[in-house]
Amino acid sequence: MPNPKRTTTHESMDHPDFGGEELDCVLRDLDRVNRLLFNYFYVTKAVLKLVKSQPTKELIIVDLGCGGGGHLRHLANACRSINQPAKFIGIDHNRQVLDWAQEHTKDYPEITFSQEDATSIHYTIPPCDILISSHFLYHFENDALLDKLNIWLPLVRNSIVISSLHRSQLGALLFNVTTKLLRFHPISRTDGQSALGASFTKTELKSLLEPTFADRLKIKRRPFFRIITEIRHAL
Repeated sequence: MPNPKRTTTHESMDHPDFGGEELDCVLRDLDRVNRLLFNYFYVTKAVLKLVKSQPTKELIIVDLGCGGGGHLRHLANACRSINQPAKFIGIDHNRQVLDWAQEHTKDYPEITFSQEDATSIHYTIPPCDILISSHFLYHFENDALLDKLNIWLPLVRNSIVISSLHRSQLGALLFNVTTKLLRFHPISRTDGQSALGASFTKTELKSLLEPTFADRLKIKRRPFFRIITEIRHAL
């Protein structure tokens, strides 16, 4: 089944004034889909492998477009389980999203949040060991994404880990059926379809990133229409 071209995404979550009961429903749906489709598992596994390959006394992980902070909670639990001291910083532009994330990470003093617009041309990340981003980088056009990665990578001591959806018509169809059966909120379903339409295919990502990052780049397909991309800092 052929893949249509990438579309421009317009999600409710992109609006800084999106909040209230609808926001709560959408963030809970996003948490469910990240658990059920193993997104938390894939990102945590990739990060732990990188941590073990390049040990550090205190790890700093930044999550760009952190949403409700689910990845940070899972990574904090993983670091606790191996006695790895770590600090986590979640970046998001929506104050109400960050308030929700803070409420759900009260038992994690190692997690903090910062309200920033990461899509701004003036924004850059804080220095860190590992930068993660899930369901976010499809907001950038190709050239803008390359520019951002080239700016961010020198500030990352180990690697960038990107979890993204693999765009396909079959994936969009299965997402529509699954979220209907699971009774996701209508906004969650609409935003999810928008995200799928704006996402890359593995071939597109490889063509975009390989000329710049070459042997520092790993791109792997995972089940449930997911791509895990790793870009290592130059050693």
